[in-house]
Amino acid sequence: MTALDPQIARRHVVLRGQPTGKLGQALDYHRAGDYMRAERIYRRMLKKDASDCQALHLLGLLRHDQGKSDEAVSLIRRAIQYYPTQELLYLNLGVIFESRHCYTEAIACYTRAMKLAPDEMFPYFNLGVVYGALAEPEMAAAYFKRAID
Repeated sequence: MTALDPQIARRHVVLRGQPTGKLGQALDYHRAGDYMRAERIYRRMLKKDASDCQALHLLGLLRHDQGKSDEAVSLIRRAIQYYPTQELLYLNLGVIFESRHCYTEAIACYTRAMKLAPDEMFPYFNLGVVYGALAEPEMAAAYFKRAID
């Protein structure tokens, strides 16, 4: 496993809006750093419905926050199998790959997110960051420009 870059690891976009019910409660615990309680709720939700995209996604982000990025990748890929058009899944999977310095995989994820949500700025911004890390300033500048246009 490649070491995580902590600055990148925390840059994921969790959800748009605030979920309610058990998912909202788990996310509140997650954001507060009470990973054990959050994980317990996510896993209970998945026991009831193994295809719960949001629970798979958020559990993946939780495991990433805990330094378990291999499991995080697996969980988010499972969510993608059920919901292949959810751009946030690709965006956050890209952040995980980027934090592990797996830039080729991160670029593929951000590109997919960009195609699914061409008006969303995050994929373009993240591509700019990756190309900057790869010492490709022209590509980085092009994606940063697109992110703010």
